[in-house]
Amino acid sequence: MILLLGFLLYIFIVGIVIYRLFKYKFSKYNRENIGFLITSGILLKVVKVQEVWLYSLAGLNVVLLAVIVGGLMKSSKNSGIRGH
Repeated sequence: MILLLGFLLYIFIVGIVIYRLFKYKFSKYNRENIGFLITSGILLKVVKVQEVWLYSLAGLNVVLLAVIVGGLMKSSKNSGIRGH
């Protein structure tokens, strides 16, 4: 039962991440991405997953970290002091 709930939560997280990547073009709402990263990290620790799901969740973490870093770099570039 816990494995099924973990799997459904994983599918939900992946769906939201894919939707957000296409909708916001890797630039907005990094706080929510951090939340998804934490949630998938908790799933890795709590749910006893098969090796395939372990690599899928680890891949999701890598994608979310890349989105967060890319968004931070883009926002720091846009918030710099502009010349006259």
